[in-house]
Amino acid sequence: MRVSLLPLITRPRRSNVVLTSAGGLMPILIGDGDIDFTCWRCGFAICEGMTSVIEVSGRLFQCPDCGAFNRSRQ
Repeated sequence: MRVSLLPLITRPRRSNVVLTSAGGLMPILIGDGDIDFTCWRCGFAICEGMTSVIEVSGRLFQCPDCGAFNRSRQ
């Protein structure tokens, strides 16, 4: 199942932790499940194979492909 992350309306604050990919064009989080979370702008799989929505809850991500800031539902 593919789930789109939500856009981050403004740039993150300096105090926010933004997760990014350490390995270039690859997902930030990889798991064993069947839920993929994709970038709201380009559709890149930011989190792949999650088992639950809770795994990405309350986090900010920067897309490795287009650089858009994404947030998960709280």
